[in-house]
Amino acid sequence: MAVGTGLASSPAAAAPRRRPVTYVLVHGTHSAGAFWMPIARELVLRGHRAVMVDQPRHGAEAFVAESYQRQDLAAMAVEPSPLKGLGLDDYEARVTGVVRRAARNGPVVLVGHSLGGVSVSRVGEAVPHLLHHICYMRPSFPAASCPRRTPARRHPRTRTRSARWS
Repeated sequence: MAVGTGLASSPAAAAPRRRPVTYVLVHGTHSAGAFWMPIARELVLRGHRAVMVDQPRHGAEAFVAESYQRQDLAAMAVEPSPLKGLGLDDYEARVTGVVRRAARNGPVVLVGHSLGGVSVSRVGEAVPHLLHHICYMRPSFPAASCPRRTPARRHPRTRTRSARWS
């Protein structure tokens, strides 16, 4: 009869060790990585890693124009946007950098919400070999080739509860 104490005798210790999955969580427009906090907390409690990415000039880098803070409509009409000069390449580069670092430690699942879905798609094309899975949570794909939200253009296998679209 074998006697063990502590973690060494637990079923978890006896099971083969797998590298934890890292979830890279990408927020949508006008948001921040902190959007993912409840989901990240749950992932960590389940033994995974979670990295909440702030897209360029969002989250901790966010800048709200002074005219907006004052609600000065005349000034807002002429003040340059804080996002001026940013493009999809900038968003993709930020997320790709995080994915490259996370992939050093094991499998990566890339998750995008809203406009973060565009970044996720671009990263998937740039570094597919680094991704275990891609997940979209209510993504936005602003392209003319994407189907519109009308019942007539739905994919035949798509189910809806009603024909109303908001």
